Amino acid sequence: MVNFSKAAGRMDVLRDLMGLTVGALLVAVGVKMHHDGGSIGWPIAGTAVLSLNGIWAIRRRQAQRGRDISG
Repeated sequence: MVNFSKAAGRMDVLRDLMGLTVGALLVAVGVKMHHDGGSIGWPIAGTAVLSLNGIWAIRRRQAQRGRDISG
């Protein structure tokens, strides 16, 4: 029998890591583009993705912890 809660936990971790990876790549590419004379918007967008992903992960973990305590 498949343990769906274990699989869901792994997917949550994978989703968090993918969000961090995408945000870090946006920041790195944006900084390089900015140094080459490009727009400052890309580093700002990358930083926003990293920040929003972190906030979303924290909120999700808090909600999960609240369900575990009350449930």
